[in-house]
Amino acid sequence: MTDYKTILVTAVFSFLVGFLLKLIKGKSRVYWWNSHNFLFTLPNDLLVYTNAITVKNFGTKTADKIQIAHHTKPEYFKIYPALPYIETITPQNEHIVEIDNLAANQDFTIEFLSLINAPQILYIKSIDGYSKLITKPAYPTKTIIFGFFLITTSFGTAIYWLIYLIRILLSL
Repeated sequence: MTDYKTILVTAVFSFLVGFLLKLIKGKSRVYWWNSHNFLFTLPNDLLVYTNAITVKNFGTKTADKIQIAHHTKPEYFKIYPALPYIETITPQNEHIVEIDNLAANQDFTIEFLSLINAPQILYIKSIDGYSKLITKPAYPTKTIIFGFFLITTSFGTAIYWLIYLIRILLSL
């Protein structure tokens, strides 16, 4: 009977360890935000629209095949820092800029300059899924919760040891 228990405990423990490893496996988390927008009115009523977006991988795994899709091709754009990219036009006349990969915690900015129409971003995605638009750079929710957990645990440990020391000093 104990052999069956040992096998059962080993199987359950192995399943739990495998499940936990699957949960904590590194993922790419691509976010983007508008760095700035500005409209210049030049002499002769010429309008110049500038825009910049920043794309960042907040994850722990490399994000592959990042695509930035626009409704139409922007008149001028530049990627900083300089990264190799591929431009394609879809049959629906959508413009796609594809960057091969983005390492963990790496980012890049795309600057746009338009004289007629501002570029409209359709989507930004990687192989792992669509990117999320955020209002400002921030840490993902799981990171904030984990940091709060660490701070709370540290406070609890410090209070425990303080009470323990007070009890020892009072018993002398």
